[in-house]
Amino acid sequence: MILLFLVGIVPLRSPGQVPANTPSQNLQACLDGFYSCDQKRLSALEQQEVQRATQDRHFQTCISGFVDCDPAMLPSEQRPIAGRAILDRNLQDCLNGFGDCDNRRLSDDGKQLVAQAAYIRNLQNCLELGRAAECDSSRLNDDEKKLVAQAAHIRNLQSCLEVEAGECDQVQLASWEQAAVAAASADQNLQDCLEALGPCKQAKLSDQERQAVARAADDRNLQNCLSGSADCNRLQPGKGPGSELP
Repeated sequence: MILLFLVGIVPLRSPGQVPANTPSQNLQACLDGFYSCDQKRLSALEQQEVQRATQDRHFQTCISGFVDCDPAMLPSEQRPIAGRAILDRNLQDCLNGFGDCDNRRLSDDGKQLVAQAAYIRNLQNCLELGRAAECDSSRLNDDEKKLVAQAAHIRNLQSCLEVEAGECDQVQLASWEQAAVAAASADQNLQDCLEALGPCKQAKLSDQERQAVARAADDRNLQNCLSGSADCNRLQPGKGPGSELP
């Protein structure tokens, strides 16, 4: 009964009814360009402030290069500034090789600069690993082609020397480079065997290296046994009854 009485004296608001903004909130909404702005509630002075804010916001839109910029809506003193910003941004897009570059907006000097940038970018693509699809070797002179071939050769040698990294084409290596790669592979295999890491290939070890690997395994097992590790193997040679292990 009390609830029904309260419902009767408190007016209910429909779901679509939204409380109106205060004058200051409405002014802020208008200054920010929000849809909740009610222009009819603004004073003449406030309408001037909102108009200036709208112009400033549109000017920033043009400076930033947004598509909804309309230069015709800018005051006359702002149009040259926005125009220069548009040209500068287009020049940057052209220098970077972006698809939205408009060559028609470039000056003669700008076109030369963009052509040089495209030439350098193509050379970089030819020199860098994984950019072959973006390389146009027909645009390179003889010296640049030699430089690109040399860079590819060095990358291949590095891949061969790093043993586990990249793809190695031994056919492209000189005899001394093949010897260096073989030595690097042998050193890596010995390291793997000594540390019991990776695929140790005992068949590639010399007798002296096998002895060093066996000693390293004994020392590692001794440390495991002394520390009480589950990896301790008391049956390993030199670690049986009567040894230094307790």
